[in-house]
Amino acid sequence: MYSQVAQLLKILNSEASANQISMAIVLGLFVGFSPLMSLHCILIFLIACITRVNLTVFFLAATGFTLLGLLLSTLAVSLGEGLLLAPSLAGLWTELYQFDAMRLMRINHTLVLGSFVVAAVAAVPVFFLSRYLVDTYRHSIMDWVNSLRVVKLLKATNFFQDHLS
Repeated sequence: MYSQVAQLLKILNSEASANQISMAIVLGLFVGFSPLMSLHCILIFLIACITRVNLTVFFLAATGFTLLGLLLSTLAVSLGEGLLLAPSLAGLWTELYQFDAMRLMRINHTLVLGSFVVAAVAAVPVFFLSRYLVDTYRHSIMDWVNSLRVVKLLKATNFFQDHLS
């Protein structure tokens, strides 16, 4: 647990851009909210590996959003069921199910569809909120935290040199 917190602090104090960190959080949001063995999770993981996002933040965000996704799973199932049973969308689901890729994505399952929609709706606010929080931390909170005597003492220990330097 301490090493994950240390890695997160190292990333926040690094030169990685706030957009890279925020995009890693958003990609982690999609993976965390969705069932793990779905095709779109694998595609999002490939996107995270190919693009310049921080993989540590991606995995930490996926872990955190998995826990939140478990709490919101009943909401996602209800939303997915409502979308799949909507008479006005029946033709769309029939057409999409004719494609092999859509069958592999298992979009006909209520949890997969509902969690994807919840993640898609939350993606833009999570991106801007996380970018704001990273910028706020770097411009105002980081200097204050580094000036604390406790932090100065910790920086002199082996823990800091092993994990944060």
